[in-house]
Amino acid sequence: MKLSVCTVCFQKQSPMEYLPVLAESGFKYLDLYHRQLPISSTAEERKRIVDFISASGFEIVSLCSGFGHNYLDPDENIRSKRLEEDKRGIDLAADSGAKVARVFLGTTEREEVVFKTGVPLLKELVAYAESRGIVLAMENHRGYYSGTPEGALRLCAEINSPGLGILYEPGNLLGEGYDFKREFYFQAPYIVHMHLKDGFPRYYDDKYGKGYRLHSTLLGEGRLDVPWIFEHLQEINYQGCVSYEYESWHSEYNLPPIPEGLKQAFEYLQNI
Repeated sequence: MKLSVCTVCFQKQSPMEYLPVLAESGFKYLDLYHRQLPISSTAEERKRIVDFISASGFEIVSLCSGFGHNYLDPDENIRSKRLEEDKRGIDLAADSGAKVARVFLGTTEREEVVFKTGVPLLKELVAYAESRGIVLAMENHRGYYSGTPEGALRLCAEINSPGLGILYEPGNLLGEGYDFKREFYFQAPYIVHMHLKDGFPRYYDDKYGKGYRLHSTLLGEGRLDVPWIFEHLQEINYQGCVSYEYESWHSEYNLPPIPEGLKQAFEYLQNI
């Protein structure tokens, strides 16, 4: 499996600005944050960014995208518009060389609404993504129906396509009170991508929401059993990427500067 880094930690920077920092960390594979390759960019602009990344010695393996939002909006025009935008995003992912892109579905809506209104759109997006060589991955992430272990498994069973799987995120599961080891066994047949971060559950009431979430730490300093995860990924012959997510934009976590945090993570992962 490959070790990649989610470039969401460089939220306000372009690849031209942050790649020199990554070059010092050891990571060479990118889980590219979608806003760093805007859907509004022209084909020429897109090619310039992708060529620069490649010439700098890096490879885009996945897109940290946000497909699927507004699929349950009461307004059919809004739903249709978003689906077409997401298809353009799939084109962008394919042009970048990515093989996996992230998708969400549903928030607080009733389950029957998710399946009646959202699933048909998700099926269409999955089919389009397959035609472009992209697999869509639903992240274990609070706030979304697809982000719950139960919801993701139901959607995988309903759509039943190799073009849709799960983005296993044990840190998010741990932070929200799930047993990430138990959930691994249920999700294993569908895992197509993975995000990794360490930490421990802590209650927050802030701009990111109210409730328990993972308070991120450096790898090896939290409660996530990272060696167990890698051992079990090998047992299922996982061929995807493990993408390290350094939540440096959360000042409340008091994490070290990005260069230090990424270098520590790469060295830690190399020694597992």
